[in-house]
Amino acid sequence: MNCIKKIIILVLVSFLLYACPEPIETYPTIFIKNKSDKDIYFWARGKSPILDWKPNNNFLIIKNQIGTLEGDNSGTYTIYIWLFDRKLIDSIPWEQVKRDNLYLKRYDLTTQDLERMNWEIIYDGS
Repeated sequence: MNCIKKIIILVLVSFLLYACPEPIETYPTIFIKNKSDKDIYFWARGKSPILDWKPNNNFLIIKNQIGTLEGDNSGTYTIYIWLFDRKLIDSIPWEQVKRDNLYLKRYDLTTQDLERMNWEIIYDGS
């Protein structure tokens, strides 16, 4: 009888431990606050500072609004974030924007920089 109780307890504990879900890895959100008087696009890269894609409406932040971007807090990491004037991007070829570096602002931020900034970038137009 004592042996059966031990087996039942062992089976129950096994099921309990087996039912514990794996921890879900979450990444912090980077908030880009557009406090300027114009609509802006943002674009971000995590490995190299290369502008290879033209931002579209998924990367649009209307004036006085907030855009979000998934960050990464795993070790040494640099993220490159560009901000562009919407009117300019919508009116000239992307190749010209890249060639002439026609961005409003570029941020080169490490994980430590973002932690100090509380994962928040505020663009005020300057």
